[in-house]
Amino acid sequence: MTLCASQFNLAWAQPKLKVIALTQIAEGSDLDDVRRGIIDTITKGGFADATINYENAQGDVGTAVQIAQRFVGMSPDIIIAIGTPVAQAVIRSTKTIPVVFGGIGDPLAAGLIASLEHPNGNATGTRAFTPVEPQLDLIGKLVPSAKRIGILNNPAEANSRSISDAFIKAGEARGYAFVHQMVTSSSETYTAAGSLVGKVDVIWLPPDSTVAASLESVVKIALSNKLPLFGATSGAVKSGAIGSVGLDWYRIGVDTGQVAIRVLNGERPADIAVASASVTSLSLNPKSARLMGVELPGDLTAQAARITE
Repeated sequence: MTLCASQFNLAWAQPKLKVIALTQIAEGSDLDDVRRGIIDTITKGGFADATINYENAQGDVGTAVQIAQRFVGMSPDIIIAIGTPVAQAVIRSTKTIPVVFGGIGDPLAAGLIASLEHPNGNATGTRAFTPVEPQLDLIGKLVPSAKRIGILNNPAEANSRSISDAFIKAGEARGYAFVHQMVTSSSETYTAAGSLVGKVDVIWLPPDSTVAASLESVVKIALSNKLPLFGATSGAVKSGAIGSVGLDWYRIGVDTGQVAIRVLNGERPADIAVASASVTSLSLNPKSARLMGVELPGDLTAQAARITE
């Protein structure tokens, strides 16, 4: 595979050359894992000769719209969108080019499809709704004294909003109180995180591309104030959160790639049910735990699929 500017060229023997447009809302280890899984799967699935045009919106919704319009003008065989804002932009830009989305927590709430079983229209893909109960279990085990949980997210991101709402509902049933700080751009994240200091016992981050784009600023606040930070994704743990019980994002990419292969082989997106991710794994960051004043039990560490130091 060779990379030229924003284009991947996959050059092995293949009877028919396909053109694939691939867009991602922002850089970040989880979304990058989705993209890797997609490309690996398409390459191994009979389309190694495909030309993949890739563009990243760098967390900007306006840029996502421009990319979508540019891709539609190219008339590719398929457009693959990673992340809710880019998927929305692409689907609003075309009703004819097949669209496959990946890494979307709630495609129904985002207005991408009519139903999970029968998407209708020209789009289908994979659903990645992060389970919230295991997240609360982890917080309860590691910070049993916690009573107030802070949340940071962009309410404009339907995926993040839906998962945050589910987390709050489940947490309130357990007796937790919540302080919810909303951001509309990555530049607001540091100030929003700082405003939680003294008001909450822990911070929890949903899958949110706006916050993820400046996650290091949240980690900085958490470390300097010994405020335990948890995330819904393994990417948050890699960046400095203590722990997460989250989905396997590379696997989500593989599943998305398999859906894309079906479309490239001639199936209509409207006839392909949305695939739901279900495999979860525990990720821990012992160094962050120590610096934030949290002790990791040995039995829990032994259960972790990923350890970040």
